[in-house]
Amino acid sequence: MSQFLLADHRVRYTANDIDPTAHIHSLTPTDGFEVIYVPEGERRWQPRMKKYPSWPDNWIEPVNYRDGTIYFRLEVLEKPDERTITQVISRLTTDTYEGTHNIWLGFGACAFRRKGVHYFGQRVLAHRPMIPNVQFNWEHPIHAFQLVVVDGRGVPVHRRLEQGKNPFQGSPDLALYLPLELRYSAIVVAPGATLDKPTWW
Repeated sequence: MSQFLLADHRVRYTANDIDPTAHIHSLTPTDGFEVIYVPEGERRWQPRMKKYPSWPDNWIEPVNYRDGTIYFRLEVLEKPDERTITQVISRLTTDTYEGTHNIWLGFGACAFRRKGVHYFGQRVLAHRPMIPNVQFNWEHPIHAFQLVVVDGRGVPVHRRLEQGKNPFQGSPDLALYLPLELRYSAIVVAPGATLDKPTWW
């Protein structure tokens, strides 16, 4: 196979989803991170979602997806204010994150102002990871996958414990960004291959 479906997920963020008492490193789904997948063995996060059957166990062999391209389709169904630039960033890890934050690979900073369908494309390694010296292991299967909503500068808009030091644009008015509902889809294509678009794409 020259491509695989990384995600096709519908999610709705609201201000009521925020847990202001959550510890900054607890990373609960109500603290700004929509969990797409975590394995059954993880005791910290809910809900436990099914693993995408298309995910490879290795990003390098037998197909080199690491040096390929990711194509994104964002269908924004609800957005409260067209004045604000909103971005949706995905992050994933191939290893357990217990006690460390340097194993996350962040990509897919998909920016938009309006409702509708938006398309983006980027190299898998086009963007600097969220955390320097990331220890993402390309030879391991995906361990966890999340989505986070940020402002035009990349600051999370719905993690209240961070706002004192690095407030989002328009803070503290969450109504500029939430509620936000979208269908987030991403397909990874190997080098030299052409995206084979699904019928719904």
